[in-house]
Amino acid sequence: MKVFYKLLLASLLLYSCSESPLQNKIAELDHLLAQSKDYTAKFEAGAVPFRDSLKNATNDAARWEAAREIYSIYKCIQMDSARFYLRMMRQLSEGHPKESFFCRIEEASINISARNYQEARSFLASVDTSSLSGKDKNRYYETIMFLYATEAIDETLPQDVRDNSIKKRYEMRRQYIASSLGDPFEAVRRPAIQMYEDGNATEAIPILKNLAETSEPGLKAHACYSLAKAFQAAGMREETEYWFAQSAIESILRPSGEHLALYELSMMLFDDQNLKRALAYNQAVLESELESHYNIWIINSASSQLGIVNAVLLREKHQKKVSIIITIVISLLSLIFFATGLVAIRQAQKIKAADAEIRLMNHRLEEAGKIKEGYVFRYIILSSQYLRMVEDYRHGLRVTLKEEGIEGLKKELRQNEIKNLNSRQFYAIFDETFLGIFPDFVSHVNSLLKEEARFQIKEGKELPTGLRILAAIKLGITDCGKIAEFLDCAVSSVYTHRSRMRHAAACAPEDFERLVTEA
Repeated sequence: MKVFYKLLLASLLLYSCSESPLQNKIAELDHLLAQSKDYTAKFEAGAVPFRDSLKNATNDAARWEAAREIYSIYKCIQMDSARFYLRMMRQLSEGHPKESFFCRIEEASINISARNYQEARSFLASVDTSSLSGKDKNRYYETIMFLYATEAIDETLPQDVRDNSIKKRYEMRRQYIASSLGDPFEAVRRPAIQMYEDGNATEAIPILKNLAETSEPGLKAHACYSLAKAFQAAGMREETEYWFAQSAIESILRPSGEHLALYELSMMLFDDQNLKRALAYNQAVLESELESHYNIWIINSASSQLGIVNAVLLREKHQKKVSIIITIVISLLSLIFFATGLVAIRQAQKIKAADAEIRLMNHRLEEAGKIKEGYVFRYIILSSQYLRMVEDYRHGLRVTLKEEGIEGLKKELRQNEIKNLNSRQFYAIFDETFLGIFPDFVSHVNSLLKEEARFQIKEGKELPTGLRILAAIKLGITDCGKIAEFLDCAVSSVYTHRSRMRHAAACAPEDFERLVTEA
């Protein structure tokens, strides 16, 4: 089961990463549009053999046929050149009604493409359709429908004229379908167009799709365009864009002068807010119309181009505002983060300093505890000993007074032996207790002094006065008077010892006593 879920997950990921058919088709169209001039040049090169045939022709019929082939090529890509060869064909067709009618109906078609509607309408109105053969009549009705279709989409015409042209095209198509005049391709396409315009798009779609897949290359662009319109009538937007793109591709592969599909696609992409691509497609239509001198889409494309450009500029303006706002917000957030960072750093420093202070206080409390434990017990013992000694001394005085009288008592009181005995005992106990609490004190002090000033203490010997002064400082007694009272010596002696040791320090003199207390 785990393998199955892994495969399923991988499949879903691949599916999500893959592009849709429409995206692939749009990418194909973009690629071909970049090469459209190459395809046009290749198509135009097809006229070279017919130019040679025209040059080497020995009669008017051969010349007319060669000129017709060249005309059919330039009709798709360049109006001026097409007109040139059409005039040549008209001259060569004098005395030949069939060829002459072909030239006139093609001239009407070119006038429609050039938006010379009145000239085309005048000719079409003068034609006696009763004398036309089936093929010529078919061409005649197709030209009339082309006139109405072009007027219907010409934005320079009043709306009522355009609406009237739409109505006439609809009626003419129904007559055309009923007459069975169309060629096999149009006999399928026109009825299908009528289907989706009558509201039966779902019936028209499979017919037109089959036509698009099976028709000849030169007709595929028309079939794909009609299929796109059927999907549009059915409300299927993605399929509509797909087949407009396919129709545009077919028009590039075999230039036909038809840019309606690319124009319609650009308008749909504009609605999709794909402004960059919509602008590029509309620009391609406009450039092609200007190069070929066909005027059908110049006005429409130029108008659409202006609308798209304005939309692009508006979006860029909006995006610029959004970018400025985002930049300001990011800058403010950065300042906030920076300020927060500084506060956090300062707080961390304060916490670190407080932590160091707490550790120092804990260390001092620990030392205070040791001092308390060491000295309180010693003090109790010393006090009890002192009380016994005082009691023994008083007892001795009473015995002396009784046995030797007043003179013997005076002699006893003049002796200082008991004082000296008590002082030595007190300082011996102090030294022993202090070194018991701080066993490394002497070595630490010596590390802070120059070598020649260091203390040499033998085991079991009393501490010298300098070390006792430093021991008192270590215990928190820093005043020289109190130290002198504690050691039973002169204040000047304490001051001298302290000054001598500071100047003999290996560190800065002002730091010596502080470093001693940090041992």
